[in-house]
Amino acid sequence: MANATERTRQVWLHLLRAGGWWSVTELLAENRAWREFGTHLGNAMRNLHKSGCCQRRLAEGGLHYEYCVTPQCTVLQGVTLLELMETIH
Repeated sequence: MANATERTRQVWLHLLRAGGWWSVTELLAENRAWREFGTHLGNAMRNLHKSGCCQRRLAEGGLHYEYCVTPQCTVLQGVTLLELMETIH
């Protein structure tokens, strides 16, 4: 079971490395922004966070979004911020 979990984590880390995901700095900044209470955007982002996935608008007023895996994703639980930073950069 531990080996399967480790393999799954490695797949996600590979995707983070190869997929052009957000940088850790951006993720942390967005996390702070999404904790704004009482705003429509904040509420929407908190709901997305429950699924372990974030999104951001690619063009102002557009319908195109970009998705990323966050440390809150179930697959990445136990992966340290340092591991993520090393993988992304």
